[in-house]
Amino acid sequence: MNEAPLGVYFTPTEAFLDELANDLSGKRVLEVFGGRGYLAGQLSQRGVDVRSTSVLSSMDGHEYGLYYDVEPLNAVDAIKKYYDTVDILLMSYPTADNGAQRALITWGADKPVVYIGERTPDNPEKGWDWASCASDDFHKSLLPEHYYKTYEGRGRLACAFRGVATPDVSQKSLPSKSGLEW
Repeated sequence: MNEAPLGVYFTPTEAFLDELANDLSGKRVLEVFGGRGYLAGQLSQRGVDVRSTSVLSSMDGHEYGLYYDVEPLNAVDAIKKYYDTVDILLMSYPTADNGAQRALITWGADKPVVYIGERTPDNPEKGWDWASCASDDFHKSLLPEHYYKTYEGRGRLACAFRGVATPDVSQKSLPSKSGLEW
């Protein structure tokens, strides 16, 4: 894995970026939790139509500059603003709070989500392990459909996939605001 630039949690390999760009080709992508826009910039260079949003918190290093045009919006507000104009939601290493679950509930189950980060594994015999990205409720509500084979993650829980929310996600109540996303 490449060394990550300042304020970027991971640097994806060229093979992964190519695989992801190929999968997203022809789709309008909304990135939430975009940080400094590194991933969006890399995808845009490969022809992907992507809009990046983030709260631009102090932990993302945005004060050192952006890699791509990042609109300052939290995930829920970004989805409400752009839902009708995009085809797929992209989130990479979302914060370890309920912000990703709030985003998923707002997004619903009708359009796909690309998730990159740590995933809490569903193991009925052991229960749920805790991942440092998103919440357990988020992981229970997002069903993987296609794993990206070229993704080289950071640690045993890291993964990248395209999936959909469980059909009941739109009936769930938004959890209260907390953490860095708010």
